Amino acid sequence: MNPSSSAQATLTPESTAVLGKEVKLPAIDRELRVLFAEDSGISRASLLNLVVYSEDAASVERDTPIIQELTRETACRALLIISLPGGEPSVRAWVQAHCNLTTGGGKAVCTEQVSFVIRGATPAYVRSSIFAHLDSDLPVVFWWHGDLSSAFEESLVSRIDRLIVDSSSWPDPRDGFRKLFAAIEWEGSQFVAHDLAFTRLGPVCSAVAVAFDDSQVLERTGRIEKIRIVCATPRRIEGLFLASWFACRLGLTFVSGDLEDSHFEFQNGEGKKAASVEIDVAYRDKESIGQPILEVVIETDDGKVTLNPSPDDAFFRTCVDLPHRKECQELLPIRKCDDGSLMAAVLGRAGQNRQFPGTVAILRELLDSEAE
Repeated sequence: MNPSSSAQATLTPESTAVLGKEVKLPAIDRELRVLFAEDSGISRASLLNLVVYSEDAASVERDTPIIQELTRETACRALLIISLPGGEPSVRAWVQAHCNLTTGGGKAVCTEQVSFVIRGATPAYVRSSIFAHLDSDLPVVFWWHGDLSSAFEESLVSRIDRLIVDSSSWPDPRDGFRKLFAAIEWEGSQFVAHDLAFTRLGPVCSAVAVAFDDSQVLERTGRIEKIRIVCATPRRIEGLFLASWFACRLGLTFVSGDLEDSHFEFQNGEGKKAASVEIDVAYRDKESIGQPILEVVIETDDGKVTLNPSPDDAFFRTCVDLPHRKECQELLPIRKCDDGSLMAAVLGRAGQNRQFPGTVAILRELLDSEAE
């Protein structure tokens, strides 16, 4: 999708119908009260603020169903912000409630969604539109669609508790991570960062962990010589993320590499002897890009372990090829990789993302690597 063309898409009554009732800006709070006053059989609930920000007009129809699904498990006030560049400055707003029956079909528990379509506004106006309609004193979870644009500024980020991005949508991941790391250093920044590109790797990382639960595989951890990762061509960043995750979990130190051919060399400082470990990332065209990783081959000095998703992306198949042992088995079902499922997984972590900082630090080294 070309962001510039989608941003210029015309909003029609049909496309905005999913946003609920259109209201004037001064009447937003009053209309929200009306939503919950009309029916005594509903109860309002909110544990956090979920802000979904996009500069793509397609988000109007794409994100509301995701927000509705997320509210089944996470009570929140949802703000959908569509900021479109160009044109005469204008803003439109809508309100609606997402309701779910309690166990036994009793009183419905409802959460509200406030949606804005803003045209031609400055970052400051966008920021004020967000802050003016947050549910006060509740954590702010900010899901940022697409590239980190000029609206990604210190005054906004300092109010965020959890920031969720998707680096696979960034035209220049190197620049995107530079902006992200700079934001982490801004005064007042205290957010926990999540990247949906990294979250997509959950199934394969779990499959690798299960494979290494095997005692014969585990004892060869310090004898790994090469790791080959094959990912779907549109998911290049996920392949690099997985390479970085391996390096982080194995305690490897980056030595050299070439981003262009995706070949990287690391050093394994086991004891007093330093061993070289190569990690290669290859790419293969695949019509479906739901599961980004198509194959992982871990080679030791006397064998290898291979992981592949099944053709229908339902589970991982793990094959062990070691002396006196050759067998394959199906391990772990693969969860869905659509945005809604990934967001549900992130929201269910209660803010924890311990593996991300170390992994992304190595990823930045890979992104900056060039052939000598």
